[in-house]
Amino acid sequence: MDLEIMQELINDFIKLPKLDISKKTFFSVSGYSHYEDVCSNILAFFFEQTEQHGMKDLFLKSLFELVKETCKRKTDDIETHVHREYKYIDILIEAKEFYVIIENKVGAKLNNDLKKYRDAVEEKIKGDNYTDIEEPMIIGIVLSLYSIENDDEKKRMSDGGFDNYTYRDFFDRIRKNLGYYIDGADGQWLVFLQNFINNINSLEGVNLMDKNNIRKAINFFDINNTEISKLLEMRNQIYDYFINTELPNLKLLLEGAVENSDALKRDFHFEQLKPQYGATVNCKFLKKDNISGGVFGELENLHIARTIKGWEIYIILIDKKQLSNNVLLDLLEKKGSENRKVSSWNNPNSRSISLWTSKTKDNSEITLKEVAEKAIEWLEIAIEVFSIKQL
Repeated sequence: MDLEIMQELINDFIKLPKLDISKKTFFSVSGYSHYEDVCSNILAFFFEQTEQHGMKDLFLKSLFELVKETCKRKTDDIETHVHREYKYIDILIEAKEFYVIIENKVGAKLNNDLKKYRDAVEEKIKGDNYTDIEEPMIIGIVLSLYSIENDDEKKRMSDGGFDNYTYRDFFDRIRKNLGYYIDGADGQWLVFLQNFINNINSLEGVNLMDKNNIRKAINFFDINNTEISKLLEMRNQIYDYFINTELPNLKLLLEGAVENSDALKRDFHFEQLKPQYGATVNCKFLKKDNISGGVFGELENLHIARTIKGWEIYIILIDKKQLSNNVLLDLLEKKGSENRKVSSWNNPNSRSISLWTSKTKDNSEITLKEVAEKAIEWLEIAIEVFSIKQL
């Protein structure tokens, strides 16, 4: 495939409008992402201030901020009770000062008799015999995925004294207020809440995507399907080249360099790995005295990674002292390390410490011999820095 054709293909792809195709959520995987009853159950749980989520009045406070023109009630010191399916009402939030009727509309059209819902709540208020305090306010809300524009649906809301608010506006308020409730919140329910919000947003996104943009994308992949397949095939051939040619040759160069290293001798062996992208030579240290545990921890592995982006040499340090990343980086900076970074590894005590990188776009002519020399140079520095027995 001609490289110029590849570049034109990529340029055309970059020009395509971006499509916000949402990631999967727990709800979408379960098959219940759009079920209104499921969503109403979740909403009722979070509206109940005494539930295990620990977020108290977060949902009610956020909802009241949307309806502040008609309701200026405080929520943090009010006792509430949440009903599900009271007289066919999706959610009814009851307090001495107010009753909130929520009709939840995720996908279905608004065909409900909202006036009947308000009448049912008025009857309940009469039955509860409010004689010693001011009669509670009734707040009617239709919570929907999209703003309701249909004339018939608007009339139903008007007849029942309901106002329409979207999930997007409601969730924006929740995100804004969430920081004040984090300390008391249960961690697992925070994750669940985020998943629920992402799920509702994904339902909205799928329906709000610009169909014209989707058609442009479909046409692009239809017209260029053969070229795209060739492009991916060439990428895979390059990865195979890393695995079958570059890394075996690099391994030989490293083994030869080790023979001439007083610090290393034959203190490690090689494992050739193939991640999803690119390839890695993994040199695992054998447990010998000169590179065993030092004051900063214990060197575990040397990795030399090769991707299309370039080369990276990094080590794995078992950091038993839990030193800060800045301490580790400062030690390497004194030795001349650039492009350095520290990342967590497979367990809390393991650190991946980048020693040297070479980006293809900056240095496309670097040879395997130069990479091998850099690997030995920086490995000796790492042993010097991280294997000393005392400060």
